[in-house]
Amino acid sequence: MKRARIAAAILTAAMAPSACGSRGDAPTNAAPPIASGPLPDGIVARVGADAIHGESVARIAAIQRVDARAARELAVCDALFAAGAAAGGLDVEADVRGVLARRLLRSLRTEAERTPITADELTEAAERREQRSQIPATIVAPELLESDVFNARAQAAMGEILAARQARAERAKDADALLALVPVER
Repeated sequence: MKRARIAAAILTAAMAPSACGSRGDAPTNAAPPIASGPLPDGIVARVGADAIHGESVARIAAIQRVDARAARELAVCDALFAAGAAAGGLDVEADVRGVLARRLLRSLRTEAERTPITADELTEAAERREQRSQIPATIVAPELLESDVFNARAQAAMGEILAARQARAERAKDADALLALVPVER
């Protein structure tokens, strides 16, 4: 048993350099060399086809509390990671949509927390929690009920947003269908 572990460790150590590539190997998808030169106004760096704008760097500097040079380096690093993820087949746009969706939900929740909770909302939340968990509403902590109310408000607001977008999409389909019925002379 001990010999098998030692043999596996030696085999792993011997294969690791070949799996990672050696100094003599040329990388198959090497990054382009770093270039310097003039950039258009408002652009402070470029990573591939992506431009990094001065406004973005300023926001990073303000939020991260770093100087402009460090903020630019952070932006370049993020752009490099995004380019690498996209080149590796990851769906960067889906990830960005996920981040934006979470941000929207957090903002809806924050907005929901600004309005005081009514007694009716607490009662409804207690009933929903009792149905879900089979725990009597009388012994549920009020903090949990408050959280349930805020979540329900945020979900309702999201439902309204989605319904409005769906209605706009339906109206657009109807308009397209009507336009298709109208003969157009060319």
